[in-house]
Amino acid sequence: MANVWRIYLIKDIPTSPNYGKYCLNNKVAAMGWILDKYNDDIKAGKIEIKTYSDYAYYAAKCFDDFNAVRRLAEEIKPGDFIWTCVDKSYYIAKVSAQSRYHYNFSDEAIYYRACNELTNIDWKFVGDKEYVDENIIKRFGRGQTLCRLFAEKNPKFAFGLKYSEERYNRICSMERLEIRRKELREREDFEEILRKRRAERFTYTEDEVKALKFYKNMDEMIAEAEREGKTVILCGENGEPDKIIKPED
Repeated sequence: MANVWRIYLIKDIPTSPNYGKYCLNNKVAAMGWILDKYNDDIKAGKIEIKTYSDYAYYAAKCFDDFNAVRRLAEEIKPGDFIWTCVDKSYYIAKVSAQSRYHYNFSDEAIYYRACNELTNIDWKFVGDKEYVDENIIKRFGRGQTLCRLFAEKNPKFAFGLKYSEERYNRICSMERLEIRRKELREREDFEEILRKRRAERFTYTEDEVKALKFYKNMDEMIAEAEREGKTVILCGENGEPDKIIKPED
């Protein structure tokens, strides 16, 4: 059964005020507990952090408690949902089969104090608190960096999972609908261009046809032109006619 998680992407670190936006933009769920004293050796390749076990070996020498990282690396599973809040806006993501724990020791990740990350987290914008159930909002009070939204024994566990599934699926459906609407608008724009050009002849480069996504291939365009008795002029990169196909007499 899937779980629902809450992660804080807010930190009172003057040097990284955009920590939450960094996570959203890079499609990660990330946190600190950085191995600062080993940074030079890690960058030099003297120490390799390829797995959580690698990280835990050195983390035990730096921190008394790094359970949040363990939960991020070992307990969150594909199909789970994660909620977060950045700049008073709420976001939800569904963990994919491609999501992996990764210790990112890039300068950017170190700057944002976000080295321990779960990758391939495609955050979906939900809205401000008016668009989120109060039971979800209440779980963003002070607490652990990463925790389950509701424990399995909590009566609200089933609600949290169902609500998260419904909100996530609805957002994805709306995104697909918007993509389809955009495609239709592009097709309508192209058809308008096509109606104007059909007056006497077709003049397209092959790249234009591919970009407009109207004809499946050049042969289809030529076939239609021939049926209508039009002349097809295929232009080269310099705009000069490359091939002229006239209708049969």
